[in-house]
Amino acid sequence: MNNIAYLYDEDKSKNETGVRTVTVPAYQTSDGKIFNSKKEAEEHETNEQLIKNLVENYQTWKNPVQVGGWTVRGMGDEFVRADRRTMESYTRYIISKIKG
Repeated sequence: MNNIAYLYDEDKSKNETGVRTVTVPAYQTSDGKIFNSKKEAEEHETNEQLIKNLVENYQTWKNPVQVGGWTVRGMGDEFVRADRRTMESYTRYIISKIKG
């Protein structure tokens, strides 16, 4: 549950004001974001899982197309794959542009 504090005026004749905490339904996703509606939370969770599945699919060694770059180490070149967090952020950006 998500607590919200707001100002209230209980008795207008006495002008008593204060802060009251109320509880509203909130939904937290696996990445820690909080949404007020279950539909938004489920949609966000589905999108995040899609991104993770896409990144895992094209970052496996079985996939012939690897995402990364070449670097010089020692006496030769070495292929270095992009890290998962960077790939997830790029994938999220590309999807937002496609929806866009």
